[in-house]
Amino acid sequence: MPRVSMKKMVCKRLQKCRRILQIDTQQIRFKVIKKLEEMFDCAHALSRNTGLDLREREKWAKIAAYIAQTINSVSAGFDEQKVNRELDELEHLVNQARAKTKV
Repeated sequence: MPRVSMKKMVCKRLQKCRRILQIDTQQIRFKVIKKLEEMFDCAHALSRNTGLDLREREKWAKIAAYIAQTINSVSAGFDEQKVNRELDELEHLVNQARAKTKV
């Protein structure tokens, strides 16, 4: 999968996570974890992509690690405000990674 489409996929999944937060708590937890797992797979793949320079791969590895922490947090207990804060931080990291590669 081309890295541009994976980057867009991560962003789209993030937006979907935010929309999902409007629904029932148990349903939210399941759906958010599923989307986060998809995001993790993409970010992890980007972190291992030898076609990217080392600094960009490190940024995607950091994003993958943050996604994994978010999955653990959502799995352990659901606090909508905390999840929203974590999604805000994740969005910030993704935007930074995408902005630095647009040259």
